[in-house]
Amino acid sequence: MALQSGDSSVHPFKSITDIWLSKINLAINEKNERFQKWADESMRFFDGAHDWMWQEIPPKVAAIGATDNNQWMPMFRMTYNRMFEAVALLGPALYFRNPSVTCTPHQFPEIDPMSVGAGIGDMMADMVFQQTMMQQQVESASRKSTASMYETVLNWLQLATNKKLHIRQAITDALIKGAGYLWCSVEMPGASQTKIVRSTYVNADDIIKDPDAMQADDVMWIARRCVHPLNVVEEKYQLPPGTLKGHIMSYDSEARTTRGRNKKPVPTKETSYDLLEYWEIYSKNGFGHLLKGKDNKDPISPIDVSQFGKYCYLAVAKNIPFPLNLPSDVVAQGDMEDMAMRAQWPIPFWQDEPVSNGWPYCELGFYDKPGSVWPVSIFKPVAGEMRFINWCMSFLADKAASACQTVVARAKSAGAEMQRQLSGASSPYTIVELSDLMGKSIKDVYTFLESPQFPADIWNVIAAVDERIDKRLGLTELMYGMSSRQMRSAAEANVKDQNVSVRPDDMSNTVEDFVSATNLKEAQAASFLLEPEDVVPIVGSLGAYLWSQHQQSKGPDDIVKSYSFRIEAGSARKPNKQARIEQMNQFGQFALPMMQEFALQGLTGPWNAFMHEMGKAMDMPTDQYMLNIPQPDPNQPSPEQQQQQAEQQKMAIQLSMDQEKHDQEMKQDKEKHDQEMKLEKEKAKVQTQVAKEKSKAQAQAAKNRSSQK
Repeated sequence: MALQSGDSSVHPFKSITDIWLSKINLAINEKNERFQKWADESMRFFDGAHDWMWQEIPPKVAAIGATDNNQWMPMFRMTYNRMFEAVALLGPALYFRNPSVTCTPHQFPEIDPMSVGAGIGDMMADMVFQQTMMQQQVESASRKSTASMYETVLNWLQLATNKKLHIRQAITDALIKGAGYLWCSVEMPGASQTKIVRSTYVNADDIIKDPDAMQADDVMWIARRCVHPLNVVEEKYQLPPGTLKGHIMSYDSEARTTRGRNKKPVPTKETSYDLLEYWEIYSKNGFGHLLKGKDNKDPISPIDVSQFGKYCYLAVAKNIPFPLNLPSDVVAQGDMEDMAMRAQWPIPFWQDEPVSNGWPYCELGFYDKPGSVWPVSIFKPVAGEMRFINWCMSFLADKAASACQTVVARAKSAGAEMQRQLSGASSPYTIVELSDLMGKSIKDVYTFLESPQFPADIWNVIAAVDERIDKRLGLTELMYGMSSRQMRSAAEANVKDQNVSVRPDDMSNTVEDFVSATNLKEAQAASFLLEPEDVVPIVGSLGAYLWSQHQQSKGPDDIVKSYSFRIEAGSARKPNKQARIEQMNQFGQFALPMMQEFALQGLTGPWNAFMHEMGKAMDMPTDQYMLNIPQPDPNQPSPEQQQQQAEQQKMAIQLSMDQEKHDQEMKQDKEKHDQEMKLEKEKAKVQTQVAKEKSKAQAQAAKNRSSQK
């Protein structure tokens, strides 16, 4: 008789499920202490909602008698949001566009024949060497074709799955919270009959790790929090409809989920708990039979789960006494092969562990913390400074509001008409009533009171703290496109540029490694689960046939061992056109003479390629500067005609080069003219200032002489 899904007393994996739920709670608490509380505070700064800063009365405020919140909290709660500004600047700088993905097969080393006994007269050794070399050449050719196929698939997936959006979201999380995640999976979107590989953004709040791990290599399990409608979960795990009961209200039930929404659920008689929160667990240390529960007790299970192996998968939820992927009816059938398959990772990502992290996700973190598996947010070092500035600006705003008020002191003896004028609804004055001053003048009856001025030093303090934040966040003057002074030379500017770009360049390299890791996981997932018919629209029939051959002869681990997946260095960043133009000009200084010689010999390719790249850098058409590739004449022209054509071509090349030289000279002349005009303006400005000072001195001297007389 099959076990009932809701019968907690008979399910053999209940104790294992309970232990995993307790481990998850411990991991949540550990993560909160090391990572989550700082991530939450950083996100609050980024959101700009700073009411959380004013929830507790500081002890010093309470000590001076301000027991009411309204007595010390500012009326205007300013948001000095450097967090948003930093993310808005660094995000596009680190990932501006989809990069070009490259797949490179690992190269076999060159082997000296004599090192294996060949080439010294041993015919058998020579034959074996030749056969082995031929096999290796065939394998190299196959790897090259396979690499080209994967390269095509991965570049297509970038556009088809809107990968740029997900990467930018992960970068934002990494900047604000400290860690960003992309989760790799295989899906069948919509009504499509073909599968597709996707790397999707996962909120860092939804990832937990083994709390006992002190570094990344020590992590034995991870879990991902999911919140889905009940019918979606039941369909995913092939459960009969109505098997599960939800415990989270949806928006349709006029409530919220537990994923960061602001309103607390208010249950009513009509409330529908139609969402389920559950955890997907990926373990590298078995199904859970090796874990200890409360009081150091081992889990009790009549089934030998050690048969499931080391790399196991479970889905567990609160108040559900069985793993969602192993319900009672499946267990009751006793099919160990079926249970073992359900308990395996959907995709064997653990095979990339020597190269990547071996998990279904890729993690982006810019600053690691020794002794912790959680990276550090770039905002954690400036949390105190951010609080200080927001406090200062809020209280200064209140001070400014007070300074803008006109306070009038009015005697009680003031006439009814004066009282009506000063106290009317449209009056701009704040009235302070004084005791009767009978017999006094009008100035003695009322007067204006001035508010004290701001202390000037507070602005210096705020500026110093603001500069400190900029330096810690890496928001240098170069990022803003400003400079505190004019560079004395191009060499000085170049040195400064290299120095200030060290941190952005390091962060950019980290993003490139992160994106490359996602490409590796996508290739693994595609190799494992995509069928030839899934890739036919991308690589064609021949490519699909090669795909099938590779799947039959190789495994997903071959992707890790035989190929490297990278993106072109700097291809994800916004192109620096000015720098590119300077690079092309420097290259042209020594390359153009060689290109000229090549062109005179009919080799126009280098020249045309150079002009094409120069045109891209300068955003201008260069067709007029291109040289035609000589075509063979079917009529076999005479030597005289060939000579004439060569002369014409030579003249065309010379004219093109003269035009290029002329354009360069015109550009240099304009730059020189602009510099001269600038200097003339500065000179005129100085002369005017000198004349003013001279006139002022003369006037002062005349005044002194007059006073002496």
